[in-house]
Amino acid sequence: MQAYSYLTGPLWKKIGIYHHHGICTPLSSLYTASSCGIGEYLDLLPLLEWLKRTGFNTLQLLPLNDTRDDPSPYMCISSIALHPIYLSLEALPMGGNELPAFQKILQELKSLNPANRVAYHEVLHKKMAALSIYLSHNLSHIEENQAFHEFIKKHRSWLMPYAFFSALKKAHQGKAWWDWDPSLHLNKTELCRDDMPLAKEIHFWQAIQYLCFSQFAQVRAAADRLGIHLVGDIPILINKDSADVFWHQDLFSFDKVVGAPPDMYNREGQYWGFPLFRWPQHKKEHFAWWKERLTAQEELYHMYRLDHIVGFFRLWAIPPGKPAKDGYFLPKTPPEWKRLGETVLKTLVQATNMFPIGEDLGDIPDLVRSTLQQLGIPGMKVLRWERKWHKDQSFIPPRSFSPESLTTISTHDSSTLGSWWKEAPQECATMARDFNLPYTRRLTKSLRRKILELTHTSGSLFHVNLLSEYLALFPDLSWNNPSLDRINTPGTLSPSNWTFRYKVPLEKIIEHKGLTTMLQSFSQQ
Repeated sequence: MQAYSYLTGPLWKKIGIYHHHGICTPLSSLYTASSCGIGEYLDLLPLLEWLKRTGFNTLQLLPLNDTRDDPSPYMCISSIALHPIYLSLEALPMGGNELPAFQKILQELKSLNPANRVAYHEVLHKKMAALSIYLSHNLSHIEENQAFHEFIKKHRSWLMPYAFFSALKKAHQGKAWWDWDPSLHLNKTELCRDDMPLAKEIHFWQAIQYLCFSQFAQVRAAADRLGIHLVGDIPILINKDSADVFWHQDLFSFDKVVGAPPDMYNREGQYWGFPLFRWPQHKKEHFAWWKERLTAQEELYHMYRLDHIVGFFRLWAIPPGKPAKDGYFLPKTPPEWKRLGETVLKTLVQATNMFPIGEDLGDIPDLVRSTLQQLGIPGMKVLRWERKWHKDQSFIPPRSFSPESLTTISTHDSSTLGSWWKEAPQECATMARDFNLPYTRRLTKSLRRKILELTHTSGSLFHVNLLSEYLALFPDLSWNNPSLDRINTPGTLSPSNWTFRYKVPLEKIIEHKGLTTMLQSFSQQ
């Protein structure tokens, strides 16, 4: 491996060419004694301390962008703004002890912690109500803080559009921006002035982002101190009804929408509804929007996962009124795909000091993976999907995986190992045979552990599994039904999507001696 010779060479040098072991989790799924109905930014502090004890040095998080009413972390209304639902209410500066209404909501939120699923909409509604009470009393004090004004000045290019969009959306009772007064689209800058009627509401949203970034700064500082790499997740696409699209309409195309073509899992394809990019305009502006996104994320993370990395080469475009299967790829030809992908990825790699990992799962053209290899961007290896598909379909030995990759056993969009073992016995038996493991119809603790060991002894330099895959080894830490551990089922609308939470609070997870000892053994592989 000649990592230093890649375009990503300086980033490899910074992150270290050795085996990195870690966990992946949605922040929403955690909860502690301090949580208010959902995982919160400062809940990550004890998790980081525990990872240090296990010898793991990587914590991968799902996107933390503001998605407002949508529980999917990939339905962002801002490419940068953090979600206020994750604010740690108990740790807000100046507190809320003198505010009975605030304390009442806080206790109501805490009563939701033991629920089996995250009550996303109820938590969001109550948290925003609590923040309204809190800021009605404390906004003037925050505005007197020099750090607040420095934050606004530093992040003004994205923060003002986000705050302005949020203020207008509230004024229009949540309607989509294309249903607003058309004159608003022509006078954005004028309406953002501090002497306009929306100024107070704009300051409200700026203050919320200041609080979010301030709390996550504590997480980043702890990770730096402990030597833990924080891995963010950069969604490639963005909600049409978002601050970015409203403010930068010239960067997006609205005559078609993005989806996914038919495959072995979704024979009708998938309709996502995101707007397409106008890549020539992005190029004309020297990809400033992308660079700004990554620069802001660099304050939070050491590494980032590029979601749906094939989308930088081609996107599945669906004409209006047509089903997903009737879409087509844009650009249309492989040479165009390669030119576009190389141009965009080279730009992103050089935009920051964060280390990239590409989510290259699914039906990926060879030219995509060859481009990632040329640039030194690791792809992903999901154990059950790494097979010789065009030969005898046998499973590829994990030890033969390229060092420039990340090995995992499942993803937030797949079933867990436990569910897969139930649903696909023939595939599981084949995998056990190919890996020289003793197959049993029931996934025993011993067999589960051996499969997890394979992910930590693969040829990849990154070994990261969902936290739930480790918890499943211990009945006192995990749900009896493995299907309850599933985070999302793509192409479906279900109340179980994105509402997964752990069976026990984080305190019990990090104090569990058996779990800690097991992770320590994996980190020493």
